[in-house]
Amino acid sequence: ALGDQGDDKENYRLGYAIKNRRDRDDFETLIQRLKIFSISDAATFNAAADQMLDVDQWLRAFALAQLCGANDNYSGSGSQHNLHLYVRPSDGKLLHLLWDLDFAFHIDAGGDIYNNSDLAKLTTRPANNRTYLRHLRDIINTTYNTSYMAYWVDHYDNFTPGQNFGEILTYIQNRSATARGRFPRQVPFGITSNGGRTFATNSPIALIAGSAWLDAKNIAAPGAPSLPAFTWTSVTNWRAAVPVILGSNLFTFSAIGDTGEILSNATITVIGTAVSGSPDLDSDGLPDVWETIYDFDVNAPNGDGDVDRDGFSNLDEYLAGTDPRNASSGLSIGAILQTAEGIKIRFNGVTGRSYSIQHRDVLPNGAWKTLGSVPAVLSDQTVEVLDASPGTSQRYYRLVTPSTN
Repeated sequence: ALGDQGDDKENYRLGYAIKNRRDRDDFETLIQRLKIFSISDAATFNAAADQMLDVDQWLRAFALAQLCGANDNYSGSGSQHNLHLYVRPSDGKLLHLLWDLDFAFHIDAGGDIYNNSDLAKLTTRPANNRTYLRHLRDIINTTYNTSYMAYWVDHYDNFTPGQNFGEILTYIQNRSATARGRFPRQVPFGITSNGGRTFATNSPIALIAGSAWLDAKNIAAPGAPSLPAFTWTSVTNWRAAVPVILGSNLFTFSAIGDTGEILSNATITVIGTAVSGSPDLDSDGLPDVWETIYDFDVNAPNGDGDVDRDGFSNLDEYLAGTDPRNASSGLSIGAILQTAEGIKIRFNGVTGRSYSIQHRDVLPNGAWKTLGSVPAVLSDQTVEVLDASPGTSQRYYRLVTPSTN
């Protein structure tokens, strides 16, 4: 395997021959990149690989060499020779260039398709393993198959009498079958969190899990407040960290194919019950997506404003789930009813909001006391709180959100 042989370039001179600008005798760039292959901690190795290697290009090169069953070769069989390395000037990342495939189609067609310790190390990360398998699938579907290669076998048979290239087609068929045997079972694209049904979270970030087979190159979330942080937890399972705001959040996830086409969509509603929301560029307590909906400037603090002049600030309206540009839309008690059970205080609850009914018997003095609290409601609905024994002929009530306990 490639690896750390210390800081002295003389330790590398025998195994690595500089092919250009030899007069500089510069091994330093190569040495720093080779060292990452000796990192044992998986997280540290993956972080270093992302920084130092074009990981996708490495996996593509490995995929082709492994399919070709190249023996006596680093890329195909793990041999410690026959490899070209190139540091790309634009970003300093190390590229893996195939070289010397004279012994292609030599390894047992049923042999391991992870026949290189560095490849095995790179693919311990689920996202990399998925990328590697996708490269195998793409190469098989486009060129490494008997339908495509039959023309070339016939072509070279005509130019080299006495040679039998037909055996290569048998090898390709068997080697492709071996690779396909390592593909995961097909799964539909979809959201698996809570069975794809609506769920609530008290965090400003919702973790949404789903599944996707190898035909999906990427997962997109069009319309999300910001680009979600995607993680592949296995070859076919993904997880997205998506910012949510207080209330109902509808998210659509799309499986994107190799040419950018949408393969499938999946939607889920997440009820946010956390008061804070993200992102909030101007730190005014109003999530940017909410400000955008109601045509506020996300770069100018608007929390204290009251554009509809109804006595409720924009922040109050966000917390209550009311319309900051409609003076008739505000937090209020809908009815106070005298019943046999006691006094019922009725109001309209808004998705994701929690409430408290408070009371006091004297105005303007006296402390407000909490009569009862309502946890965050999961849909717009009528809510009632009962005051079973007021114990006085006169009582004042008020509705507050979020709840006070």
